[in-house]
Amino acid sequence: MGSYNKLQFTGPSVRSWDASFKKAVKFWEAHPIVTTFSADLFNVTNSQFYFVGDNNINSGSFGRTSSQALANRVIQMSLRIDF
Repeated sequence: MGSYNKLQFTGPSVRSWDASFKKAVKFWEAHPIVTTFSADLFNVTNSQFYFVGDNNINSGSFGRTSSQALANRVIQMSLRIDF
């Protein structure tokens, strides 16, 4: 193979943006009830990143994309009420 290095063939770079939001609201001063809403977003841009499967240059499936490297966009929301 000459100057072939291990894992020399790789796929495109992977950039995943995540975000988190939180908002707390207080009701009633005498007996306070605090409601907290939060949202977590993973892979906000919903970008597709593919895994380059086989790095063996002698393989018939060399360099083919076989699956996704990251999951699609995931949104998780929660509501918490403290009294």
